[in-house]
Amino acid sequence: MDWSETVRKAHALTGVKGYITFDQLHQMLPPNVRSEDLEILLSTLSDNGILVQDE
Repeated sequence: MDWSETVRKAHALTGVKGYITFDQLHQMLPPNVRSEDLEILLSTLSDNGILVQDE
């Protein structure tokens, strides 16, 4: 699965805080995301300097 658009959106949302929340990430995901794909996405976000955390 190509996550480039999701990474782009996540990067735009980091703003001043420097992170996005799990809720924000969840809103960007397509339905029926497999756990393997989610792990790849979280790794890709981390590799791009985007932190995902609770509010």
